[in-house]
Amino acid sequence: MLLQILAQTPGILKAQPLDSATQTALLAPWLGDDIPFDALPLPQLLDVTYAGERYDFEGLRLRLAAELPDAIIDDHMQFRGPILAAAQQLRWLGYGALGLILSVTAMMVVLAANAALAANGTVIKVLQLVGATDRYIVRAFVRRFALRAFLGACFGCLCAVLALHYMPKVAENSGFLRAFGFVQGQWIWPVALPFFVAGIAYIATRWAGYRKLKELI
Repeated sequence: MLLQILAQTPGILKAQPLDSATQTALLAPWLGDDIPFDALPLPQLLDVTYAGERYDFEGLRLRLAAELPDAIIDDHMQFRGPILAAAQQLRWLGYGALGLILSVTAMMVVLAANAALAANGTVIKVLQLVGATDRYIVRAFVRRFALRAFLGACFGCLCAVLALHYMPKVAENSGFLRAFGFVQGQWIWPVALPFFVAGIAYIATRWAGYRKLKELI
């Protein structure tokens, strides 16, 4: 009856009862190994897997209260809720830090491009005298700075991935928290970030180059 109700609940992917050995293993760290678990009136536990971050918890609770009043559902949100909220805030803080880093990167590229163009002012004037266009001159600087930014971002992403890989695996010691790292489609971020940084460097250098050339004319 209970399994049928869970199967009909939106968002529930799988529900299976835990065998006595699994239940004993879960209780042993709290009660000790010397307790005669077979003599205890242990309730039957079910392991429920749901899709996404939410499911119809309130609807399931009301249905169980009406049809199976002895059944107890506990998703541990009383304990997980504050941690999940803090994790979400840390995630947004990380996005803000990433945006700040990219902004500072763009400003540093602009300053470096301005310095490089100013240091090569004489060469640039000679190139203009022989007929070189602004596009040709800027492209030489853009290519160099974009390539350096791309290689630097690749090195930084590689270090970050290695650091995440060798961090302590929290999930191996606790069934409550997940280990840090990328899962499934999230691996696109460390792969795409160097190209994104190179794009920022390209735009920043191009803008700085044309702006500096107007000053040199």
